[in-house]
Amino acid sequence: MGGYLRVCGWSGCAKIPVTVTGETASEFRIEAVENSFLPGRGILKKGQPAYVPKTAVKLEAGETSL
Repeated sequence: MGGYLRVCGWSGCAKIPVTVTGETASEFRIEAVENSFLPGRGILKKGQPAYVPKTAVKLEAGETSL
């Protein structure tokens, strides 16, 4: 399932393309489609998994959570 991770900082907001591979009650497990920077976590490399809050992920149109 595809979507975008919304990351907002002092310099503005960015949409990072991700693939959602799982979920918990409050978080999505994502894999990065491209190298990107996550505030407070450093660099998220392509294919590297991470857990992020569900409120930070915007799913593509027509898709629902797992």
